[in-house]
Amino acid sequence: MIIKRHMDDEIQELREKILEMTQAVLGMLDLALKPLAVLAKEDFDRIFDLETDVNRFQIKIDDLAWKIIALYQPTASDLRRLIGAIKLTSDYERAGDQICAMCRRIMDLRELGCREYPPAVYELQVMVRSLFRDGCMVLDSLNEELADAVFLGDDTIDDAFEALFQWLRQEMKKDPGAIDLHLNFLAVARSLEQVADMACNLAEVAIFMKKGLDVRHRGLGLE
Repeated sequence: MIIKRHMDDEIQELREKILEMTQAVLGMLDLALKPLAVLAKEDFDRIFDLETDVNRFQIKIDDLAWKIIALYQPTASDLRRLIGAIKLTSDYERAGDQICAMCRRIMDLRELGCREYPPAVYELQVMVRSLFRDGCMVLDSLNEELADAVFLGDDTIDDAFEALFQWLRQEMKKDPGAIDLHLNFLAVARSLEQVADMACNLAEVAIFMKKGLDVRHRGLGLE
C-alpha cells in the first residue's frame, strides 16, 4: 500500500506538470494568433520564452514518467497513462516548434508592411485554435466522442489549407511582385495545419491511454 501511495503521488505530480506544459503551449498559440496589427515585440519574446519552458517540461515529464515505470512497474491503465505522457510531450514540443516557425514568418510579414491577414488565413487560425484546445481537452477527459470530433476537424482543416494553397498559387501568378508576401502567408498556413495535426495526435494518444488502442494511420487496415 505504501508503494502504491508513492506511485500515485508521483503520477499526480506528473499530471500537474502536463497541465503546466499544456498551458504553456496554449499560451504560445494564443499570443501568436493575436491580430497581426497589434502583435508586438514583447509578444514574440514571450512566445520564444514559453517555447523554452515547453522544452524543459518535455524533459522533466519524460524523465519522471520513465522513473515511475522503472521504480514501480505499473500495469494496465497506469502504464498506458505513463506511456501516453511520453507520447504527448513530443506532440506538444512539435506544436511549440511550429508556433515559433509561424512567428518568424509573421515577423517577416510585419517587416513587409503587412498588417492584416487574408480572410482565409484568419479563418484557418480560428479553426486551428479551437481544434487544438479540443485536443488538449481530450487528453484531460479521455472522451472518445470528442476525439472523433478532433479527427473530423483535422480533415476539415486539411481541406481549408488545400483551398488556401490553391488561392495563393493563383495570387502569385497574378502578382509576382507580391510573391514574398504570399509565400509568408503560405508558411503561416502550413504551420497552422501542422499544429492541427498535433491536435489530432493528442486525440490518438487519449484513445491509447483509455483503451490501449493504436489508432494512428486510421483506415489503412492495420487493426
